[in-house]
Amino acid sequence: MTPLGIVLVLAVLTAFALRRGFTRLIAVAAGFPIGVIASVGGQPAPTFFTLGALACLWLGVEWIAGRGRVRDGSSEHRPGALSLVIFLGWSLLVTLIAPTVFEGIPVLVARGGIDEQFLDPGTLTYTVSNVAQAAYLVISIGVVFFLAKSPATTPGLLGIVLGIITVVSFWRLLSLGTGLPYPEGFFDNSTTVRIIEETPDGEARFRGIFSEPSGLAAASLTTLVFFALRLRYLGGWGRVGAVAILVMAAVNAASSTAGTFVAAGLIMVGIVVVFWIGGFVVNRTRLDPVLAAVVILVSGVGLFFVPTLIAFVESVVSVKISSSSYGSRTGVDLFSYLLTLDTWGFGVGLGSNRPSSFLATLLSCTGVIGAAFFAIAITRLIVAASAKPEYHATIWALVSVLVSKIVSSPNISDNAALLWISCGVLAHAAWSENREAEPAPGPPQRLSLMRR
Repeated sequence: MTPLGIVLVLAVLTAFALRRGFTRLIAVAAGFPIGVIASVGGQPAPTFFTLGALACLWLGVEWIAGRGRVRDGSSEHRPGALSLVIFLGWSLLVTLIAPTVFEGIPVLVARGGIDEQFLDPGTLTYTVSNVAQAAYLVISIGVVFFLAKSPATTPGLLGIVLGIITVVSFWRLLSLGTGLPYPEGFFDNSTTVRIIEETPDGEARFRGIFSEPSGLAAASLTTLVFFALRLRYLGGWGRVGAVAILVMAAVNAASSTAGTFVAAGLIMVGIVVVFWIGGFVVNRTRLDPVLAAVVILVSGVGLFFVPTLIAFVESVVSVKISSSSYGSRTGVDLFSYLLTLDTWGFGVGLGSNRPSSFLATLLSCTGVIGAAFFAIAITRLIVAASAKPEYHATIWALVSVLVSKIVSSPNISDNAALLWISCGVLAHAAWSENREAEPAPGPPQRLSLMRR
């Protein structure tokens, strides 16, 4: 067992004694994306999935005891729940039978490397990756249901994950630059992931406590989105801490020098602008005067930095497009979309194909049906939770996670904590039986960055 594992085991025992503390402990464990508790049979036991498995066990025990069953019609309406279950069941079915039905067709082997597989694809057969990815998905969706049911799930729960990632990564950055003591290899102690800390040309890059800089860039973008929207609900030292985390996240993102932050960030800006304008025109919403003043002030100051920003974006884009990895990543994604067609939209199963984009993974591994039910589940969770303004920060954080994964994170298990904990928090908001926290009767409040 690793030192990190010993610490978390002691925390688990304490959390089980306190019960409500276990929900927060899952969020703490999720703050170590490549941290492992122990190695079992040569295979690592990741912190998030290990505690997630305990959460699933907890749910199972409560279900057997009868405490997790629906007792009246008031809790039957759970938007997105059925879609999540169908997505899980379909994904497992495809994973079970696809390697037999489509045996031997070319696929991108998960452990083969993108550049290598792009030049020389493998063939479809049953592998340990099928079992691992299927187990990860079962645990992940189990965590969603656990968080949805837990009374300790709050609108700020995702902030625990993002705060730990940001602070520990920034601590490591200070250590590299100033020699500040830092427990290297304690928080990011997995020995089975490929660590990337430099470009093919040997130029140093910063990865934080992720396996590569793009992971840090994606998490930093989500942190900026989440805490910027959570500020209005915080006060005193909580607001000071949130501002400090925002500053650290911005520094981490800049230090990563990853194109993921630029690409996903620009997409997020576009989504926000379209949503903002659409809400203003269609819903006739009133712009908050304070927000308007801030936007005008920032826009005025920002005009002086536009040439520098454009030059930076152009340099990042040109370097990325001219790199060999860009050609490989584009090629494997196109290969995966064609693979979806080759299997008549059925898919090849979880863990059987590993492209560069989450969307390409969904389509090629779980097929059109799996991707459709995943999209339905996410959409229904977002729409249902949007009636509660305190959950809007989590909604936009989830959008940021999905955008970043579509840009550069393929597996369902990659950065899984941010995706599934966000879904769990929104499920709690959408399925909660506690009517006291709901808005007063009247027209439903729509998801918006503006105040009515």
